[in-house]
Amino acid sequence: MGQDRNNLEELGLRPLSARSVVASVLMAMHPPELPAALLVRLCDRFGIAPGTTRVALSRMVAAAELAQEDGGAYRLAGAPLLARQRAQDEARHPPVTPWAGDWRLAVVVSAGRVAAERAELRRVLAETRFAEWREGVWLRPANLPAPDGALAREPLRWLLARPGEDPVALAAALWDLEGWARRAGELL
Repeated sequence: MGQDRNNLEELGLRPLSARSVVASVLMAMHPPELPAALLVRLCDRFGIAPGTTRVALSRMVAAAELAQEDGGAYRLAGAPLLARQRAQDEARHPPVTPWAGDWRLAVVVSAGRVAAERAELRRVLAETRFAEWREGVWLRPANLPAPDGALAREPLRWLLARPGEDPVALAAALWDLEGWARRAGELL
């Protein structure tokens, strides 16, 4: 089978690495564990040599991204990959609440934070599907669940809002919805 490099290049994609294939497959599984032989065979379907896959598995264990179980199975273990798995699971099961045009608004209220803290907050808000409307003002449709954990505390104040303008037009201004749809069609 392999990865058609011409097709990938046309789509602006690079061939998948053994690490990428292994991480992607395990993040999609519950529990996130497979025997080494299956992972090697799977990577082979992507044109990745068995030796390359075994090296990737060893490196992922050394980096604490995987744990090797008795019997040769590998289990997803690293906190960043497990967090991505949780986010991926949540994205696969979006809320069924219809959107009425309301928005969940987050306003950054504290000043004087260091650049690393500001960057981390921006990263977390973007990862949780918020878009920055203006400096320090983030929003997303309110049919998504309210944030919890660190996002529910300072330095943010939370509001529910209904814009005076068309909420669909606001969504299109915040995210490139047409571009996403076009790209999804290309990838399919």
